[in-house]
Amino acid sequence: LWEVHVLTGIRGVTDLPDRATVVALRAHHSVTDGLGLVQMARALFGDADITPSTGRPPSLDLGVVGAIVKLPVALAELAVASVGSARARRSLDALVREGKITEPELHRPRTRFNIESTGPRQFGRVRFALSDVRAVARTTDTTVNQVVMALVSAAMATYLANRDETPVVSLAAQVPVSIADRSDLVSENRTTVAFVDLHTDTTDPLDRLRLIRESAEREKARLDRPETEYLASAVLDRCPAPVLRKVIRRDVGASIEAHGGGTVPSHTIVSNCARGSAVPLRFGDSPAVDGFSAPVLNRTSGLLHMTTSLGEVLNVTFSSKQVSMPDPVEYEQLLIRAFDELRSAAELAREGDTDADPSMV
Repeated sequence: LWEVHVLTGIRGVTDLPDRATVVALRAHHSVTDGLGLVQMARALFGDADITPSTGRPPSLDLGVVGAIVKLPVALAELAVASVGSARARRSLDALVREGKITEPELHRPRTRFNIESTGPRQFGRVRFALSDVRAVARTTDTTVNQVVMALVSAAMATYLANRDETPVVSLAAQVPVSIADRSDLVSENRTTVAFVDLHTDTTDPLDRLRLIRESAEREKARLDRPETEYLASAVLDRCPAPVLRKVIRRDVGASIEAHGGGTVPSHTIVSNCARGSAVPLRFGDSPAVDGFSAPVLNRTSGLLHMTTSLGEVLNVTFSSKQVSMPDPVEYEQLLIRAFDELRSAAELAREGDTDADPSMV
């Protein structure tokens, strides 16, 4: 379920030392989520202060006979969870009517990034100084991840516009959100999903970032509701394996059918995972100099982004299907240009605030 590959004597990579060693850690998502994988990596590479997982031990394998014996009880638990989910759904609907939370728009026209394909994949990576990205976030009262979403928004919008494929409505991103600090799930995957409007129909970089922040905050308010968490996990946690398999197959089939000609809830995924300080991390006698991820695509996702920081370096990596994006270098350049434009706009705004009449501030 997890493995390590070591590649030595790497040459010709401009942002790596000559004869670098690359250690690739691969793990099945059934093992853990992104935060858990960071713990694994830091433990493997010498961080003595790493905190082990505090999750409860997994259930014992009951075997076929044990599973059959337990099935009536499991089905009863599923029925109770289904009733609770119906109540949670009614409660959320009432909160929406009262204006206390906002449900995300889950029906948007598909783009080239929503094509079902199992063909060749592409990979790209851009690097930023973490201090530069944090400076933009401080100036605009946003987060690092919201800044990255603004870059993705600008790059995707320009990429589609260059091909005369600008969508009639804004693009949206699916953003994994950790619930490890407030979840009692047995699973080592303790995440939920936000759907954030990327406001690709807005051209001003600062306006776009502000609107993305507002959309992200609305989703946070929705996800913070216990009813939302219950809906996301209660039924799945209590699904017997045969029922769960049918549910997953049904949902995947519906998703593929929708991608073929209908609407989609999002056009990309933007995930993020800070990896902490690079100082204690070593492989043998070699210090860690960088760390990044290669996002894994599924059948219906044509473009995935992963933001990782190690020490003072922030990497934005992406995986794409070749049929969706045959030229990842162009997209790398669009991400870099988007950051340059956003940073320039933030600096001008900051200088404008500094030069303002003190009586008007």
